[in-house]
Amino acid sequence: MQFPVYTKFHFFIKSNFMLSLVFGLFIL
Repeated sequence: MQFPVYTKFHFFIKSNFMLSLVFGLFIL
């Protein structure tokens, strides 16, 4: 784990993207 911050940021982006996708589908 040389870049824990980068991995955390990447995971946050992925999770946020998934949440946005789910919320978008729910709204539509």
